Amino acid sequence: GTNMNNLKDIREAKGISIENLAKIAGVSARHISFIETGERKPSLHVALIIANVLGKDVREIFLLDKCTESTERLA
Repeated sequence: GTNMNNLKDIREAKGISIENLAKIAGVSARHISFIETGERKPSLHVALIIANVLGKDVREIFLLDKCTESTERLA
């Protein structure tokens, strides 16, 4: 399927492992994998932690325009 986010690219560019990111975000490594492949959508809480750890805006990582139309109000 089409990737819904840049998480993997950004995470790898920062040299952070799935395991480390998962630990910091308080979720399983499997959950992070699912988010990266688009099988799962992160909760807002987890998305914000991930963005913070990676030093990016949430919208840069998760490409919100592709997720829901309602996010247009955030732009």
